[in-house]
Amino acid sequence: MKLAPCVIDSHVHVGLDYANYLENSHPYAMSFDDLAERMERHGVGRAVVFPFGSSYHLPAGEAPAAMRSRYPYEKENRLLLREIYEIYPEQGERAFPFAMFDPSVRVEEQVAGLEALCGQYRLYGLKTCSTYLRAYLKDLRGKGKAILDFAARRQLPVILHVSYDQGDPWAPLADALEVVETHPGLRFCLAHTARFSTAAFERARKLPNCFIDFSAFKIHCDLAVANSRTVPPPAERLDVDYSAPQTAMRQIANAFPGKMLWGTDAPYYSFIKKFTDVHGVATDVALRSSYGAECAILNALPRDLIHHIAFDNTVNFLFNRP
Repeated sequence: MKLAPCVIDSHVHVGLDYANYLENSHPYAMSFDDLAERMERHGVGRAVVFPFGSSYHLPAGEAPAAMRSRYPYEKENRLLLREIYEIYPEQGERAFPFAMFDPSVRVEEQVAGLEALCGQYRLYGLKTCSTYLRAYLKDLRGKGKAILDFAARRQLPVILHVSYDQGDPWAPLADALEVVETHPGLRFCLAHTARFSTAAFERARKLPNCFIDFSAFKIHCDLAVANSRTVPPPAERLDVDYSAPQTAMRQIANAFPGKMLWGTDAPYYSFIKKFTDVHGVATDVALRSSYGAECAILNALPRDLIHHIAFDNTVNFLFNRP
């Protein structure tokens, strides 16, 4: 595929988050057509897109049997690809669709389903968000290994949701980096600016197969300013100006050339939810941004830096093509 230079959003959800909708949390949905209109309005040419959550993980009784997947993301991955390639084919060239996966549950069935999808549609990569599945990233080195074997056969890059919070044992940065280090033939991206962890960034710097994205950057800067437990304390955090996100993004991108991918995490650039950690401690989270705000942070950067983090690095991550 030959790509004309453009701004690529490397981290977007399309579909429905059943749990958020039923719990009155936000966000809970976005169609591919909605996304395409936002991209058009803000000058974004293409986007890496993947589903929200999976009906497989809903508690019993919260959804009719007909809505449920037999294995994680069975319905959601197919619906995403159908929406892109069949329902809105005129917008299809805007998307690089990724499939979501669960590293811990019914892995062989997931792989069989992904193989079947690849026989019908073009797939560009894989994504997991194990925190919200209560699944463990470290399982990718054990019972979930078949997922990465599939990615290796198809030469698909993989995005990993990561966490710093000690109440989240499902996606710790250390486990994600162990997966990256033990699979040098695969390309990985650590989401959410690796929670600004200096140690994670320095390990990633030494790994040619490791990228880091800026997804939901504004609210993560807000968390850093507030010294939230979801980001490292100042002594363990990248030394940048979090009070000015455009400055922080420029500082990080310049300090780690070749590593950073721009992305919005649409529509999760806002996050309003009661989150319960592994210890049963519930936290009311109310973080707000917008697609326009995320794009404005990017557009405040020098033009050559925009091209570097929103095109060059993303193409390298997607296609192993510097």
